[in-house]
Amino acid sequence: MRPAELRQRREALHLTQAELGRALGVARNTVARWERGELAMRQEHLVALALRKLEVAEPFGDADSRSQGSPPHNLPPDFTSFVGREHELTDLRTLLENTSLLTLTGVGGAGKRLLRTLVADVTLTSQVAGDEISIGIRWRSGASEHILTRRPPPQCEAVRTPSTATQFIVERGPMLSNQELVTESNRAGFKTGMGRLFDINAVQWVRYAYHVPSPSVFHPGELSVAEVAARLGISTGAIYDWIACGYLTARRTRAAVCA
Repeated sequence: MRPAELRQRREALHLTQAELGRALGVARNTVARWERGELAMRQEHLVALALRKLEVAEPFGDADSRSQGSPPHNLPPDFTSFVGREHELTDLRTLLENTSLLTLTGVGGAGKRLLRTLVADVTLTSQVAGDEISIGIRWRSGASEHILTRRPPPQCEAVRTPSTATQFIVERGPMLSNQELVTESNRAGFKTGMGRLFDINAVQWVRYAYHVPSPSVFHPGELSVAEVAARLGISTGAIYDWIACGYLTARRTRAAVCA
């Protein structure tokens, strides 16, 4: 589309550059640069489709006909909708019904500004008990829409570790280290709730969630420094001094000092 044609069709619709920009979801300056030939249209076919829809729509000059049936407001009139984006609107509604927090991202011209122009506000209400959520959407045209859906399950439930893998770790956890559990779980073919192989973090989470004790670092007959100090009725510092001076035999592990 040539710049002169765009300007001619805009003026035939009795629209300013700002009004056409709002209808297309772009800035007024973008329309001005299009008309001056300084900026190429990246999606010219969509602009042409939107212009055709505007040209066959109701006249925009009659303010009374635009506002009839809508509550009074000082917002700009609706000139168009998401032209050629019906399937994306369907996907958006599905996401809104199944997602607790939805963020729209995209390159310039994807329609984010147009969505902000079309939607006046969104209200979410939920019950104190239960997972039912009510979503109310008020469009700037005055129309409203009500969606009833259910709250997505918490992530800990949605990605819960399979019971067979959990039982495997619960039974062997008191005898095996975390690294040994990782090796044995993956060797047995178990996967996490996310469908991934087990790693140290996944094993530690199962230990924490199901209170699985770690294997003891003490050999038979060994005591911790704190236990030796408690039995002798002295401080742990004195025990460490005895170990440093060679009066008490001890060995150090990654988790404790065994005396």
